[in-house]
Amino acid sequence: MFHGMYARTQWWNSLSRQFQALAIMRTLQDAHPEWVFCHESAGIAHGLPVDVLSLDSIHLMVSGQTHDSSRASGVRRHRVDDVSSVRREGLNVTSLEQTAFDCMRTAEFPRALAIADALVKLSGRSSTDLCYRFLKNHRGAKGVRHAARTLLYANAQSDNGGESYARGVMIKHGFALPRLQVPFPHPADTRVTYRVDYVWTREDGSLVFGELDGMGKYQGSCHVAVGPSIRVFADERKRESMLSLYGAPIVRFAFSDVLNEQRFCRLLKQFGVPQSDGIAALEGWLSRTQSVSAVTFEVFEQ
Repeated sequence: MFHGMYARTQWWNSLSRQFQALAIMRTLQDAHPEWVFCHESAGIAHGLPVDVLSLDSIHLMVSGQTHDSSRASGVRRHRVDDVSSVRREGLNVTSLEQTAFDCMRTAEFPRALAIADALVKLSGRSSTDLCYRFLKNHRGAKGVRHAARTLLYANAQSDNGGESYARGVMIKHGFALPRLQVPFPHPADTRVTYRVDYVWTREDGSLVFGELDGMGKYQGSCHVAVGPSIRVFADERKRESMLSLYGAPIVRFAFSDVLNEQRFCRLLKQFGVPQSDGIAALEGWLSRTQSVSAVTFEVFEQ
């Protein structure tokens, strides 16, 4: 139960930071109708899974010719030649693709992958198409190759930013790519379907299920003041019990486990998730050389 309560606390803190940032931005927008928000500030308006720590500052895009005399505290200005905007959440913000690029090019790989997954899902474009567009539209920009390369790993099947971030850590350390959000029918009632966050296949053909503890499992009680109800936890235990009938071990982890990468890797290895030191080394080399190439491996069912 502790993991569930911890996950809910983290989720609530993140949501509160986003609401606060949006409220501040709307106040500033009322005072300065011409302002255009960008980077992570625009990211929350678009619904991208940005790092909440970056929300301590409000990111504002201004043209190189603009002479803005205001000096609002906590506002970071990013000067560009051309300022264009769209309207989201009652705010002037940079476009979805521009916003994603600005966030991804300075983010570490797991965080950038979370944004890439969301961009593919929200835009409806393929990851390779977006990769090409990034390289073409932002040629010479700092971090463009990192952002474009990250898109090659993007998968719109990822359910949320936490799951994407965890997959980024897996890729970084050479673990086999899992299938995402895989449906399994209830063993006793085929009208009911359970979705498993991650499914790996071992070399012997057996499966491993992976589940990231988080608010996605507790949506029915996310507005309860104290925390998820006992009924919700009971339902989750029942769900896990039913999944165990498939004979696959279930590795459960919280986002705090993912952030401790060495602990997370040990946990995956303990459950027999396939991993290659060679793939990890090659992935690290490609990252350091800023090559726009991707390397992964996956074990398929026989």
